[in-house]
Amino acid sequence: MDEKQKEAVIKAVSAVAWADEDLSDEETQKLSHVCQSIGLDESKIQDIIKNNRQIEPVLGELENFSREVIGGVLQFCFRMAVTDNKIHQSELEVIRKIIKKFWQDEDVEIVVRWLKKTYDAEQLYLELFLLPEVRDQKN
Repeated sequence: MDEKQKEAVIKAVSAVAWADEDLSDEETQKLSHVCQSIGLDESKIQDIIKNNRQIEPVLGELENFSREVIGGVLQFCFRMAVTDNKIHQSELEVIRKIIKKFWQDEDVEIVVRWLKKTYDAEQLYLELFLLPEVRDQKN
């Protein structure tokens, strides 16, 4: 991904973070983590967060992404939506707008289900393989 594409990813994730009109410290940290994950200079994040609260301007920047790359963008967006352990309807609507850009209307809910199941599978993986010492300490 080039720099413009990386910025478009952060803009999309930022739009999800702002969807409930409250950007928490946890969400800001998550945005920093996404920057690190995709190799975007974190010095750009404050400007992106401040100026990208809506998804509509970003949709055009995502147009040239492959569906495979958009799948990754959607996963980042979904993880942002669950940062506070609940998904706000407004956050899900932003995610649906991205999905509608790349899939037909009848496939939107299938993609949303895929995102939920992928997230659940990641959480199970963490619980089973990466956090067993935490679970063992509880018992």
